[in-house]
Amino acid sequence: MFYIAFGYDHYYTRRNTDDARQALQWLAEDGVIKHRTLPRIRDIELASSLLVDFKVFSDRYQIDLLSIEDVNSILYYRCRVLNRDFTIDLSYRNFMEEFGSLLTGEPYDSDLGIDYPTLINTGRISDSNSFDDIVEYLIETAKRLGIPMSKNISVKHVDSLYNDVSFYYSNSYEYFVVGLNDFVGNFKLLLFFDEVQLAEKLIKHIVNNSTHYTPSDYAHRNEVRGYGEEKEDRQLYNRQDALYRQLKK
Repeated sequence: MFYIAFGYDHYYTRRNTDDARQALQWLAEDGVIKHRTLPRIRDIELASSLLVDFKVFSDRYQIDLLSIEDVNSILYYRCRVLNRDFTIDLSYRNFMEEFGSLLTGEPYDSDLGIDYPTLINTGRISDSNSFDDIVEYLIETAKRLGIPMSKNISVKHVDSLYNDVSFYYSNSYEYFVVGLNDFVGNFKLLLFFDEVQLAEKLIKHIVNNSTHYTPSDYAHRNEVRGYGEEKEDRQLYNRQDALYRQLKK
């Protein structure tokens, strides 16, 4: 690594990346860090200082930068967007491509509007969130938007260890299980916007792209996993299983 010095700022980049070579070329041309260069400088000290600098714009653009972290050499800002309770991790690069001109003092045409959906979709839901709360919120959003079948779906179990989430569908007395990370990642936009079409896709995903279990099979699965369910749970599975088998006759 080596340092680039200009004015009062000292930042480093790496010699052997295309971003570094492009950043160096633009720095040589501009003499200062401009918007086009800023996303390509991957330095956590610089990124941390900009976290503080952006606070003056937080209210205007409804984005609070809470912290920064390095995940496998990719810098992420942990953000609260549009005053929602959930936090999302936005990559430093994507964030600076959108807002960097505010920090470099170049013109920023906010009249065009910020494409929040695209910005959110490029991010990832922070692990500081409760995934139980997220899944519950997604299902409640679908119900609030009046999506067919959603009123008959309830969240049964969110398992971060096994990376799956279980739903009970009362119409067929079955349990549907989908991958947790994909489920949250694909439908995270519903945490910030009421998108009817996306909510419809969410319900279809649960019904059509899940592993289906009869109540008895689901109870056995949970026993194997060692969930330690109560006697009342086992009795419930037995009642549901009887209804399921009656329905299938």
